[in-house]
Amino acid sequence: MLRFCFLISLLLLLLLSLTACVAPAWTSRPWEYGDVRALDAPDAPSPPVDILAVYLRRNALDIEIRVDLLDLDQAEKEEYLLQVMLWDGQQLRQATPLVITIPATRPVRASGPFPITPRVVRDPWLDTVTIRLNAVHLGRDIRVDVATFLPPGREPADRVTGVRLNALPPPRAPLLLAFWDSFPAVTPAQALRRWDGAHTGPGGGRHGLRYVLDNAERYGIPVALLDLRTPSSLAAFNFLTGTKQLQRLLNRRLLMLPEVAYSEPADVALAFGRRASLARGLPSSPFLYAPADRSLPLSVNRFLPMTEDTH
Repeated sequence: MLRFCFLISLLLLLLLSLTACVAPAWTSRPWEYGDVRALDAPDAPSPPVDILAVYLRRNALDIEIRVDLLDLDQAEKEEYLLQVMLWDGQQLRQATPLVITIPATRPVRASGPFPITPRVVRDPWLDTVTIRLNAVHLGRDIRVDVATFLPPGREPADRVTGVRLNALPPPRAPLLLAFWDSFPAVTPAQALRRWDGAHTGPGGGRHGLRYVLDNAERYGIPVALLDLRTPSSLAAFNFLTGTKQLQRLLNRRLLMLPEVAYSEPADVALAFGRRASLARGLPSSPFLYAPADRSLPLSVNRFLPMTEDTH
């Protein structure tokens, strides 16, 4: 019995020593607006090399850099190169920055005045590349330059320079979230699913137009429902919940409801949509939307589908 207890004690000590030696996992808090350091316009020749935003922050003893690209799904179809250069007045001189090179498919390379192995995570779902490296060799305020390349070209396809760790976030960019196919209501079952469907969301939860409108009203986020002004959609919407929420959002300038040329001839479809809108107390709109190429009446403001789907 004593021998058995002795063996159990040794086993417990061994397990405790093993758990003490396990390195902590990469745990990171969610990214926030305060972590943004630069915004860039979509101006590159190809989606995988088009930089949209650069985030920079200190997380415990590490430095984290996040680069948002336009579309990483295109990266498998063509080669690209992401290069991040870190400059610092304490250890890194202007002639020898720390350079992290991230190819599309090949291993990550790091070169500079001291050996370092950054951890790089590519997220094709969010179109982001996140870099984490130990800050022991870096000073309090580092500067980051980010560039992308399309081989075999030597000139950057896109570039963001002078991103500083201690800088303030850039001003918020104007954004309009536009939804098409927003509320198809050919049948009652389809209308119910698209309004508040069970198990239809990305994570298997509830999902539908109801949550778009509720969150737009709660957080003051402007949205555009491009194809809601059809007779069938407005009739189903009015039956389910009424149009008071739509009117509130329109009055607060949080909702844009273009007139919809949903079928041919376009002028007849627009007339039917206007009649259905007026019957439910919705004002007319100076905007037009056509889900397909159709001959539309003259209008200053139009929503049209783009023929080139990478931008």
